Amino acid sequence: MNSIENEKLQQMNTSNGGYRLKEAVKAMIKYAKPILREFPREEKYGLAKRIKDTMYDMQHLCNEIQTKYYKKDTLRELDTLLLDLRDYLDEAATPIPRKQGSKKKHKQQGDGQTPELPPQPLVCISMHQYETWSKHTKAIGGMIGNYKKYVEGKQTK
Repeated sequence: MNSIENEKLQQMNTSNGGYRLKEAVKAMIKYAKPILREFPREEKYGLAKRIKDTMYDMQHLCNEIQTKYYKKDTLRELDTLLLDLRDYLDEAATPIPRKQGSKKKHKQQGDGQTPELPPQPLVCISMHQYETWSKHTKAIGGMIGNYKKYVEGKQTK
């Protein structure tokens, strides 16, 4: 992640609560859209859809927080969705072994035998994408934590 993106994430972690949180989630969605389009076909309608739905649910909860129609439960739900998203990202970054004997036809060798190629593991996101996405989730998690402290401190007064 370049210094401009780091600067943006740090600026978002200021005291403007729901709006900054919403902007951070929007930035994460903007980063994720092209990556989700490149998911392998086997995972595009499963894992990629879950990741996208989770991020949009997070954006909806940010709207609730921004309009002040919330209780602590909304922040807890947002925090739970963030944990779910982190689990999905871990799953997307983990190589999935493919079965032996794929249906693809390979070029035949001179003796008529097809070469046995070992199946390549299926990876949905690269390690760089995983690290960058994790920085976004870490920044959002910090904002949620700070906002929880702010709300709890506000309610005790």
